[in-house]
Formats: sequence, C-alpha cells, structure tokens
Amino acid sequence: MHQVVGFVDTDRGLGLVTRAEKDQNGHYAPTLANLIISGDYDEKAQKAMQHFLSSFIDSNIIITDLGHGNLVYAYKEDIGYHFVAIDGFGEKNLIPFNSLSSWCHMRSKKKRVIRLQNSIARAIARSREQQQSS
Repeated sequence: MHQVVGFVDTDRGLGLVTRAEKDQNGHYAPTLANLIISGDYDEKAQKAMQHFLSSFIDSNIIITDLGHGNLVYAYKEDIGYHFVAIDGFGEKNLIPFNSLSSWCHMRSKKKRVIRLQNSIARAIARSREQQQSS
C-alpha cells in the first residue's frame, strides 16, 4: 500500500496525502493498464502482481477498487519493482459487512482478485491482438 504522509481538508472531507510512487528512473510509476498496453507486463511484473495479490488476501486491508488504473508498478531500492494500490481504502457500504464479518471480507477479496486476474488476461489478449494488427 502507498505511504501516507499527512492529511488535507478537501471539499469532500478529509483526504490522505500520500508519497508519489515512482519507477527506477524517478518518473511516476506506470499503472497496470499502461504496463499491459505498452507490452511491459512481463513475467517479472506477473510475479510482482501475484505477490501483491497474495499479500492483499493475507491482510486485513479493504480495497474496493482493484482496477487497472489503481495499481501501479513502483520501484524501491530495497525491494525492487512491486505493485502498489493507489486508490482509496476502507469500507464504502452503508452496512460495513467486510468490517463486521471476516468471512464476508475474505469472500469479497477472493472475488475481487479473481475478477482482476480475469480482466488482466483479457486486457493482455486485446493488447496482443492490437499489436499484431498494427
């Protein structure tokens, strides 16, 4: 998860200020979507994604939007390339089922992971088709 460095008052309530995630060259870390489109979602990135998803499943963190634009492939010298969730965290339901029930929470997480894995596979296939037709 990305590092929180402070809080800020916004027109929508309290917001988190986080550290910008960068790549090895100091540029903003690419999103999962950009990695797939550019053809850079390679075996190393796939392993990093599996590690991220395993860590996510094993954690108590609630992430409601595991989308291609909310995951970035960042670099830190001590751990190398890794995926980071950059969107909001926490329960967004009126009745916080995931916070109240560990069974609901785990079921929800597993569904989100499967949905993400399937969408990554579809996006890779589309990207390859587009590259071949170009």
